Amino acid sequence: MILRILAIGLLASGCGSVGTKPGNDAAVDGQADGKQDGRLPDGPMAAAYRGTLAQTQPATFGGGTFCVYTETLKQLQIDLDLLPSGQAVSGRMQALNVEGTDPTKCTLGVIPASIANYTLESAVPDGAALKLTFRGAAGNVPTASLVGKLTRTGATYSAMLTFHRTDQTPPLDWTVVTTLSLSPL
Repeated sequence: MILRILAIGLLASGCGSVGTKPGNDAAVDGQADGKQDGRLPDGPMAAAYRGTLAQTQPATFGGGTFCVYTETLKQLQIDLDLLPSGQAVSGRMQALNVEGTDPTKCTLGVIPASIANYTLESAVPDGAALKLTFRGAAGNVPTASLVGKLTRTGATYSAMLTFHRTDQTPPLDWTVVTTLSLSPL
């Protein structure tokens, strides 16, 4: 008899915490659709968009008493998380910096190719577009600023991006302008 009471007590105590957290497929507040008290979750969900480009046109810089160089950005990829309104809530940009020169006209070398990473810092309405400002990663070589203008075209977006080298003064700075089309992932 005592064993039966202990067994029942043991089984009952094991059930004490069951049901305190609903499972992933459980109803919330009795609502099978995930609504709480009949309300939808806070705010709209962002959708992921991506744009890629194999490479930009080379931008020429230098000259005068310096060698003539080119800067080509390759393997460009932009990822933006956009609300249904078109507002950007987060974003990343990556590009491979490739510097070149004509070795028959310039014996000085070029900086090695390097990947540059940028993170979206702000997205401010600018007429029918959004002005995007990115922050470059601390390890980017060369250092460059990145701003853009994001416009909607139906279900896709277009980002006109301007990269500008900031660790050199003219004529050794460069500016690369390119446009990427972004589609939902």
